Amino acid sequence: MRKAPDRLAALSIASFEEQSCPQATLLAAYILNALQGNEQLKIAAHVRACPFCLHDIAMACPPTPRPRHVLARLLPLAFAEGRRGSASGVQRYMAGSTTIDLTIIGAGADSWRISGQVSRAGEPLAGRSITLRWGRKRFSEASDASGFFTLQGLPDGRYTLTLDDSEAPVLVRGIELSDAL
Repeated sequence: MRKAPDRLAALSIASFEEQSCPQATLLAAYILNALQGNEQLKIAAHVRACPFCLHDIAMACPPTPRPRHVLARLLPLAFAEGRRGSASGVQRYMAGSTTIDLTIIGAGADSWRISGQVSRAGEPLAGRSITLRWGRKRFSEASDASGFFTLQGLPDGRYTLTLDDSEAPVLVRGIELSDAL
């Protein structure tokens, strides 16, 4: 038990040994990768060994936050305006004020087509990227001026649709394309 405090004291004394930490402007240039060759490498070696400079860099470069995705929920057809009694391939998803209407149609042997419209508060979302993923396969399309898009030639599978939006990307999980349904 006595060794732990002695070891901590030794570590703290070692960290206060005279080290010539780079000036703040030089450290900032290092962060921006603006130093030339050996100077960049010299500062990098110092930063790896200096807890103070490492802390300063961590404070100057906070981690980039991951974009938050909003998970859309499927509305029952009875609540989807104007969709009551319509084809069974029509689905409406909502995430906040964003609406995604999808029409799923079997386009032939082992092929599907998804057409849809994206809107927010009743206004179409133009130029938004819609990506459908299944494993490593990706199908992408941008919405037109009226918010419409079509993805064709889709094989059977369980897909996730992502709507890239400036407010927050919207996810629609579990879109099942299969004749077995």
